[in-house]
Amino acid sequence: MKNSKTLAKNAISLIDELPDVTLSQEQKAEVEKAIQKAANYSMDRDKWIYRIAISILGVTIIAVVGGGIVLAFDTSLSLPESVVALGATAIGALAGLFARPPDA
Repeated sequence: MKNSKTLAKNAISLIDELPDVTLSQEQKAEVEKAIQKAANYSMDRDKWIYRIAISILGVTIIAVVGGGIVLAFDTSLSLPESVVALGATAIGALAGLFARPPDA
């Protein structure tokens, strides 16, 4: 991930290249400060969001597997395809949370 100052400078230079946009030095400083603040906030630092997401996805997976086991004992019922899709999606989302992001 790029440094927040480098990201802010690149954004300012891109804004300067736009023909219809002219910013004063004060406005450029405000934009640069806002970009740095946004770049410094990382989801990696916010552990609770990941904990909640993992908990919800885990409960979903357990409920789908548990429901499948319960329905497996009753031969007259089968697991609906939508529930199977829900479980597969939850597993994929959980795998996506644990995967490392590609280097930019």
